[in-house]
Amino acid sequence: SAAVHLLEWFVVHTNRQAEPVADRRLRALGYETFFPQYRTLVRHARRVHKVLRAFLPRYLFVGLAPGQGLYGVNTAEGVATVLSSGGRPQRLPDSVVTEWRQRMGEGGIVEVAPGEGAQREKLKPGESVTIPGGPFAEFPGIVELDNGREITVWATLFDRRVKVQFPAEWLSPVVRRQRG
Repeated sequence: SAAVHLLEWFVVHTNRQAEPVADRRLRALGYETFFPQYRTLVRHARRVHKVLRAFLPRYLFVGLAPGQGLYGVNTAEGVATVLSSGGRPQRLPDSVVTEWRQRMGEGGIVEVAPGEGAQREKLKPGESVTIPGGPFAEFPGIVELDNGREITVWATLFDRRVKVQFPAEWLSPVVRRQRG
Protein backbone atom coordinates (compact mmCIF):
# COMPACT_ATOMS: atom_id res chain seq x y z
CA SER A 1 0.00 0.00 0.00
CA ALA A 2 1.07 3.61 -0.53
CA ALA A 3 0.96 4.27 3.23
CA VAL A 4 3.73 1.72 3.84
CA HIS A 5 6.24 4.00 2.10
CA LEU A 6 5.64 6.72 4.69
CA LEU A 7 6.97 4.45 7.43
CA GLU A 8 10.41 4.67 9.00
CA TRP A 9 11.64 1.16 9.81
CA PHE A 10 13.64 0.21 12.89
CA VAL A 11 15.16 -3.05 14.15
CA VAL A 12 13.68 -4.37 17.39
CA HIS A 13 15.63 -6.77 19.62
CA THR A 14 13.17 -8.95 21.55
CA ASN A 15 13.47 -10.92 24.74
CA ARG A 16 14.38 -14.59 24.32
CA GLN A 17 11.65 -16.52 22.41
CA ALA A 18 9.35 -13.48 22.68
CA GLU A 19 9.20 -12.51 19.00
CA PRO A 20 5.52 -13.54 18.54
CA VAL A 21 4.52 -11.78 21.80
CA ALA A 22 6.35 -8.58 20.82
CA ASP A 23 4.86 -8.71 17.30
CA ARG A 24 1.27 -9.09 18.60
CA ARG A 25 1.77 -6.40 21.27
CA LEU A 26 3.26 -3.86 18.83
CA ARG A 27 0.40 -4.45 16.36
CA ALA A 28 -2.13 -4.02 19.19
CA LEU A 29 -0.46 -0.69 19.99
CA GLY A 30 -0.99 0.44 16.39
CA TYR A 31 2.48 -0.13 14.97
CA GLU A 32 3.20 -1.75 11.60
CA THR A 33 5.52 -4.75 12.05
CA PHE A 34 7.44 -7.14 9.86
CA PHE A 35 8.21 -10.45 11.58
CA PRO A 36 9.88 -12.89 9.14
CA GLN A 37 9.21 -16.54 9.93
CA TYR A 38 9.73 -19.89 8.26
CA ARG A 39 7.97 -23.24 8.44
CA THR A 40 10.05 -26.19 9.49
CA LEU A 41 9.37 -29.81 10.41
CA VAL A 42 9.78 -30.81 14.04
CA ARG A 43 9.85 -34.44 15.14
CA HIS A 44 8.35 -35.16 18.53
CA ALA A 45 7.18 -38.49 19.95
CA ARG A 46 7.44 -40.18 16.52
CA ARG A 47 5.23 -37.53 14.94
CA VAL A 48 6.24 -34.80 12.54
CA HIS A 49 4.71 -31.35 12.94
CA LYS A 50 5.06 -28.22 10.82
CA VAL A 51 5.84 -25.24 13.04
CA LEU A 52 6.60 -21.57 12.49
CA ARG A 53 9.96 -20.29 13.73
CA ALA A 54 11.41 -16.79 13.83
CA PHE A 55 13.69 -16.33 10.84
CA LEU A 56 15.88 -13.95 12.84
CA PRO A 57 15.76 -15.24 16.41
CA ARG A 58 15.18 -12.27 18.78
CA TYR A 59 14.63 -9.71 15.98
CA LEU A 60 11.70 -8.13 14.18
CA PHE A 61 11.08 -4.81 12.46
CA VAL A 62 8.73 -1.98 13.38
CA GLY A 63 7.52 0.75 11.04
CA LEU A 64 6.75 4.16 12.51
CA ALA A 65 4.17 6.33 10.82
CA PRO A 66 4.60 10.13 10.96
CA GLY A 67 3.89 11.24 14.53
CA GLN A 68 4.53 7.84 16.09
CA GLY A 69 7.40 7.60 18.56
CA LEU A 70 9.60 4.77 19.74
CA TYR A 71 8.65 5.05 23.43
CA GLY A 72 5.71 2.65 23.00
CA VAL A 73 7.97 0.21 21.15
CA ASN A 74 10.65 0.17 23.86
CA THR A 75 8.09 -0.43 26.62
CA ALA A 76 6.04 -3.08 24.78
CA GLU A 77 5.83 -6.59 26.22
CA GLY A 78 8.48 -8.87 24.70
CA VAL A 79 10.73 -6.02 23.49
CA ALA A 80 14.25 -5.80 24.91
CA THR A 81 15.28 -2.66 22.99
CA VAL A 82 15.32 -0.87 19.66
CA LEU A 83 18.77 -1.25 18.09
CA SER A 84 20.77 1.93 18.11
CA SER A 85 24.00 3.10 16.56
CA GLY A 86 25.90 6.03 18.01
CA GLY A 87 23.13 6.63 20.56
CA ARG A 88 20.43 7.02 17.89
CA PRO A 89 17.83 4.42 16.88
CA GLN A 90 19.15 2.54 13.86
CA ARG A 91 16.93 3.09 10.80
CA LEU A 92 16.52 0.34 8.26
CA PRO A 93 16.13 1.50 4.66
CA ASP A 94 12.54 1.05 3.43
CA SER A 95 13.96 -0.72 0.35
CA VAL A 96 15.35 -3.52 2.57
CA VAL A 97 11.96 -4.24 4.17
CA THR A 98 10.22 -4.04 0.77
CA GLU A 99 12.71 -6.47 -0.78
CA TRP A 100 12.48 -8.93 2.12
CA ARG A 101 8.68 -8.86 1.97
CA GLN A 102 8.73 -9.61 -1.77
CA ARG A 103 11.18 -12.48 -1.35
CA MET A 104 9.36 -13.98 1.61
CA GLY A 105 5.86 -14.08 0.20
CA GLU A 106 2.53 -13.97 2.03
CA GLY A 107 2.71 -13.01 5.70
CA GLY A 108 6.51 -12.99 5.86
CA ILE A 109 6.66 -16.79 5.74
CA VAL A 110 9.37 -18.73 3.92
CA GLU A 111 8.84 -22.31 2.86
CA VAL A 112 11.99 -24.29 3.58
CA ALA A 113 12.79 -27.45 1.64
CA PRO A 114 14.27 -30.44 3.50
CA GLY A 115 18.07 -30.12 3.87
CA GLU A 116 20.41 -31.68 1.37
CA GLY A 117 22.99 -34.02 2.89
CA ALA A 118 25.66 -33.14 0.32
CA GLN A 119 25.43 -29.43 1.13
CA ARG A 120 25.45 -30.11 4.88
CA GLU A 121 28.69 -32.12 4.57
CA LYS A 122 30.52 -29.07 3.17
CA LEU A 123 29.60 -26.86 6.14
CA LYS A 124 31.75 -27.31 9.23
CA PRO A 125 31.98 -25.16 12.39
CA GLY A 126 34.25 -22.18 11.71
CA GLU A 127 33.55 -22.30 7.95
CA SER A 128 32.93 -18.92 6.27
CA VAL A 129 29.67 -18.91 4.34
CA THR A 130 27.46 -16.58 2.36
CA ILE A 131 23.73 -16.86 2.04
CA PRO A 132 23.09 -16.90 -1.72
CA GLY A 133 19.28 -16.86 -1.58
CA GLY A 134 16.41 -15.62 0.50
CA PRO A 135 16.17 -12.29 2.30
CA PHE A 136 19.75 -12.53 3.59
CA ALA A 137 21.32 -12.81 0.16
CA GLU A 138 25.02 -12.08 0.30
CA PHE A 139 25.28 -11.43 4.05
CA PRO A 140 28.54 -12.99 5.31
CA GLY A 141 28.53 -15.48 8.17
CA ILE A 142 30.50 -18.10 10.10
CA VAL A 143 29.06 -21.57 10.82
CA GLU A 144 28.78 -22.21 14.54
CA LEU A 145 26.72 -25.36 14.98
CA ASP A 146 24.81 -27.97 13.01
CA ASN A 147 21.86 -29.29 15.04
CA GLY A 148 20.86 -31.86 12.42
CA ARG A 149 18.00 -29.80 10.97
CA GLU A 150 19.37 -26.30 10.66
CA ILE A 151 22.80 -24.76 10.76
CA THR A 152 23.42 -21.95 13.21
CA VAL A 153 25.45 -19.15 11.63
CA TRP A 154 26.90 -15.97 13.12
CA ALA A 155 25.84 -13.46 10.45
CA THR A 156 26.81 -9.82 10.36
CA LEU A 157 23.53 -7.90 10.07
CA PHE A 158 22.77 -4.31 11.01
CA ASP A 159 26.41 -3.75 12.06
CA ARG A 160 26.28 -6.46 14.70
CA ARG A 161 26.81 -10.19 14.89
CA VAL A 162 23.52 -12.06 15.00
CA LYS A 163 22.96 -15.78 15.52
CA VAL A 164 20.64 -17.07 12.77
CA GLN A 165 19.57 -20.61 11.86
CA PHE A 166 19.42 -21.56 8.19
CA PRO A 167 18.53 -24.67 6.23
CA ALA A 168 21.75 -26.13 4.81
CA GLU A 169 20.68 -25.58 1.20
CA TRP A 170 20.55 -21.81 1.77
CA LEU A 171 24.27 -21.59 2.57
CA SER A 172 27.31 -21.62 0.31
CA PRO A 173 30.88 -22.08 1.50
CA VAL A 174 33.06 -19.09 0.68
CA VAL A 175 35.40 -20.11 -2.13
CA ARG A 176 38.98 -19.11 -1.37
CA ARG A 177 41.12 -18.50 -4.43
CA GLN A 178 44.36 -20.46 -4.53
CA ARG A 179 47.49 -18.36 -4.84
CA GLY A 180 49.62 -19.57 -7.74
